[in-house]
Amino acid sequence: MDNEFFVDSRDYLYQPFSHEGFSGQLLLATPVEEGLAPLIVKQEQPCSACCEFVYSRLAKEMQIPVPQAFLVKKSARKESWPFKTPYVVGITYLEGLHPFTTEDLQNSINMAFEYACHYALAVMFEQIDAVQIAATPDGNLVGFDFTDCFRLSDLTEAILKKQDTLLIHFLKMLLNAFKQDDFSSSARLGAEVVAKHLGVPQIPAVYPFYLEPMKRFCRIGNEQIKEILEALDEVYPVAISVYFEEYLAELKLKISKYLETI
Repeated sequence: MDNEFFVDSRDYLYQPFSHEGFSGQLLLATPVEEGLAPLIVKQEQPCSACCEFVYSRLAKEMQIPVPQAFLVKKSARKESWPFKTPYVVGITYLEGLHPFTTEDLQNSINMAFEYACHYALAVMFEQIDAVQIAATPDGNLVGFDFTDCFRLSDLTEAILKKQDTLLIHFLKMLLNAFKQDDFSSSARLGAEVVAKHLGVPQIPAVYPFYLEPMKRFCRIGNEQIKEILEALDEVYPVAISVYFEEYLAELKLKISKYLETI
């Protein structure tokens, strides 16, 4: 498995990280040696690692700026596991993030584009928490905090009981519900929000920006998706990667149908 997807738990020192949110106690991981970036570690909710990892890796394939996420694996060297669950993700810690205004968006084509992209991703991957976006020192917009996505917010009970039949039944219910939902309606609502924030009176005017991530997602090859999902199998039961595979395949179909209506 490609090492770009993983970090070794022993390569970092951990300390509590103060934050406001619902992902449990976060940790700041400081690298022991030079050459590694500091990470924000999510360790309590089983949905955090898979959702953060898949979201960030797909965003990378679409060239949309988000902090890269890595699955944390137990060191091959015999060490105690310092985390509360086996499902741990390290997210690249970005310094200098700051708020931005709607005026900033309306005065910068690049910021407007990236803003629209992040809202499109939130719709595509069903981010139920507030969409969180911040500006970087170099003027880009990055999205972050993807724990509550892909309908997996309630994964905790099903996976921690370590009952495969319960987990598979739970995931099938989620997938069937997703297949029944109207993606076009959610996508239209997202476009309305983007148009309002960009100060655009006509919703179709934001489509060149807003629809671009959807088109890029549909162009991601199956092999690229397979590599990302196979990494999950190193940490999670195989049922999780199977769920993502079917979810993403269904999402491509939904997006294709939606784009035909534009």
